[in-house]
Amino acid sequence: MLRQYFIDLATDKENDAVASLAKGVLFVLSLFYAVAVVTTRYLYKEGILDRKKFACKVISVGNITWGGTGKTPLVIYLAKKLSTVNCQLSTNKVAVLLRGYGNDERHLLKEKLTDAVVIVGRDRIKGAAEAMKLQRDIVILDDGFQHWRLARDVDILMVDALCPFGNGMLIPRGILREPLSSLKNSDIVILTNAFAAATPLLKVRLNKLSPKVQIFESTYKAVSLKNVDEGGVDFGEISARRCAALCAIGNRGSFYNTLKEIGARIELELPYPDHYDYKISDVEEIADKCSSLGISTIVTTQKDMVKLRSYSLQLSAYSLQLMALEVEPEIKDEDRFLARLYSLLNS
Repeated sequence: MLRQYFIDLATDKENDAVASLAKGVLFVLSLFYAVAVVTTRYLYKEGILDRKKFACKVISVGNITWGGTGKTPLVIYLAKKLSTVNCQLSTNKVAVLLRGYGNDERHLLKEKLTDAVVIVGRDRIKGAAEAMKLQRDIVILDDGFQHWRLARDVDILMVDALCPFGNGMLIPRGILREPLSSLKNSDIVILTNAFAAATPLLKVRLNKLSPKVQIFESTYKAVSLKNVDEGGVDFGEISARRCAALCAIGNRGSFYNTLKEIGARIELELPYPDHYDYKISDVEEIADKCSSLGISTIVTTQKDMVKLRSYSLQLSAYSLQLMALEVEPEIKDEDRFLARLYSLLNS
């Protein structure tokens, strides 16, 4: 696939002669991209371009790289926490603004956040205005670090400890969406997958890049395992099965690691590009691979289950059971993190 080829170029997984030529072209393009990004952020920061400010409190959850860093689980965590914990705001009514790349995140957020409003649309200003009409006093901006038009009270930046900055170059030559100097524009940095051995050195590097930002470590905790009809499955049961791990997310390694932590016997990995829309031909190919290896169970993510649920009959025809792993972030020093968040919201 063309998209995957560009990802492989940006992560230096392609190294033949054609790839070397392509990387040269992409490097030149990344220079133009860098100028555009730095100039635009400067214009907003200096007030030359206007930022729209609303009466509600705005929290941005974003990243500095192209690809998944686990924003969706954190958005769900924050929305639930802010809806139930007294953080000295007027009503604690939460809205989540989602750009809406696909149906997976939208359906998942609406399913999990019964006390919050999920507003989907590319125009974040319009979305925030709608949240105000619905009398929401907290707005969580999903993937908002590069959306400078909407002013916010808190910028949370997520960095994956397994692959923090790729090759250190900007897109399209690398995976960085902004120069590393932009880290200083965040209020809080959360290191996801902080079990990685390189985490201590990464924290030292981040402190040098942005001495004032507060850094927190997090991992993902398995909460439940559910089949297609939302019935719960005991973690102990999964250890007795031969499993295939199926996902179309940016950070596959984290998903595989969490599965292993609950004792899953992963005998086949089935990775697809982030936000991939499965087709019946994909499902048939997946079923054939599993059947050939004697695998009876497919475990996927909550986001992928949204898109795969409609294919459950085809999978069951192959005697395959589909399950979704629900995870949530586990933040080290959670009390200190929440205290920092509330102090920023109330300042």
